[in-house]
Amino acid sequence: MFSQIGINTESPNATLDVVAKTTDGSLPEGILTPRLTGDQIQLADNQYSTLQRGMLLYATAPVTSASTKTANITSDGYYYFDGNIWQKIVNQNTNIYNSNGTLEANRTVTMEDKSLAFTSTATTGTSHFQVDGNTFNVDAVNNRIGLGVDAPTTKLHINNGTTPGALRIVDGTQGEGKILVSDANGVGTWRESSGTATVITSNAGPVTSLLPAGTMIYTGANATVTLPGYYMISTRLITDKAPSGCGGFLALNFSQSPTTALNNAFPVQDVHVTGTVNYDFIYTSNIAYLQAGTYYMRVRSAGGCNSNNTRGDLAQNSFTLTLLK
Repeated sequence: MFSQIGINTESPNATLDVVAKTTDGSLPEGILTPRLTGDQIQLADNQYSTLQRGMLLYATAPVTSASTKTANITSDGYYYFDGNIWQKIVNQNTNIYNSNGTLEANRTVTMEDKSLAFTSTATTGTSHFQVDGNTFNVDAVNNRIGLGVDAPTTKLHINNGTTPGALRIVDGTQGEGKILVSDANGVGTWRESSGTATVITSNAGPVTSLLPAGTMIYTGANATVTLPGYYMISTRLITDKAPSGCGGFLALNFSQSPTTALNNAFPVQDVHVTGTVNYDFIYTSNIAYLQAGTYYMRVRSAGGCNSNNTRGDLAQNSFTLTLLK
């Protein structure tokens, strides 16, 4: 009455309504569409027009040499005709983990409070994660990153061809003619390669007693380092002592604390100078790596003196730090 066809049903609910005849697994229930190879489908190119739009086929093999209409038949599967070409019915389980694909528009990954990690169990090869060929390349076997190279040979390998300027570091210390210098922890900063040397002169310490003997005592001279690096430390110190000939030596160090040994310039051994008759002096230079901070000159004397006092002016109780370029 309603021009509807039912298979295994007397009350079809659609133009064609196919109902399973059995439900106990005794028969292979289902609908089989025509099954053709890609080449067989292509042979009928002229038979498909807008009148066949929506037609469904199952391709059992990809087409050997594609025509315009069969260009998408690259693997077995269901295809429908859209009036112009055959389109594959995509498996809904297709994703980046099991299929290649092309982004159809810009995409953004919002991570919120989640992490995104890429892991590899590769044991061979040099390219395990790439962006645009060798623009960015990760060698997961040797834990290397290549920029412009698909087989990096160091932890970070940059190949800019013959174009100068492969590396750019902007941190506020950059400038024309500067060189990149590392500190003791491998942190690099830009520094002047020529021109006026960086010289830091301490203040003059006051007259200070070095007793009791054997105790590191702050002489009052200090200077502040803002740029870490290797410095030439030039010491100027004279002490007057009594009785004559007492105290066999002076020892000094430069600490970031006036009262305790903190980041000493010479962490293993203080600088020792043999004593003289009526006064001891330290006019010497040493090289040490200094971190940023204020350094205090601290001195200790050998025993045997009733008095041992530093002098109190720039020429006789101070020091100078010269940054080595």
